[in-house]
Amino acid sequence: MNRVKTRKLVDEMVRERGLTKTEEELEEMVDTLMFNEDDSKAVMDHLKSIPKPKPGENELFDHYNEKDEKGNFKHDLWADLKAGNTNDKGECECSMCGTTFMYDDTGVNVCKECMEDSF
Repeated sequence: MNRVKTRKLVDEMVRERGLTKTEEELEEMVDTLMFNEDDSKAVMDHLKSIPKPKPGENELFDHYNEKDEKGNFKHDLWADLKAGNTNDKGECECSMCGTTFMYDDTGVNVCKECMEDSF
């Protein structure tokens, strides 16, 4: 991500949360969030170096890579995670604070408040 896009993201995050930051603080946030090209390349090289399991070596990998006759994936990891984390009403218990919230609000098992507190 380039610096201009990262700055726009930081400005939006600050505006949405109603925070007041100095220019120095905003630039520090940009520096924190921004990968430089060397960092990005190192991460990508590392990801490419991780060997993919061969069929039959990893049951979970095989399950979620199974395709139908049209070439579409048969199983949806995100739907399965949602089903495993929610009750009949679509509610989920926050893994950080234990409050109950609507899973669709965040798409993960962490409530909005805890997600915002993480920043």
